[in-house]
Amino acid sequence: MALNTLIKDNILTNRGVYESKWQYKTYTKAFKEKAVALVIEQGFAVPDAAQSLDTRANLLYGLKQQFEDKQSGNVLSGDDRSELIKLRKENKQLRLEKETFTIQLFIIMFVVLELSLTYC
Repeated sequence: MALNTLIKDNILTNRGVYESKWQYKTYTKAFKEKAVALVIEQGFAVPDAAQSLDTRANLLYGLKQQFEDKQSGNVLSGDDRSELIKLRKENKQLRLEKETFTIQLFIIMFVVLELSLTYC
């Protein structure tokens, strides 16, 4: 079945496209799911599907990748994502403290060396 026929048969006519004042298009979740289904389940080429749906091919490639990541379990849950952000912040703080400690240690060693040379 041709893609244009699918659109005419009312499968994808409710795109749910809303344009903001900056002319960015946003699509409903239902439209995204149906568009990905056309590519994955029905085997349409991404550029052909994008052209028939009046959208960009890179949008469909991204949606397809998100779907595949979700299916394979490569997507972090909300709790995992917040923990990752917390751990990255903590890691950054620890690196900064390590760097500060190293600089302080170098200064102390320099002062001790200078004092030992002065009194010897």
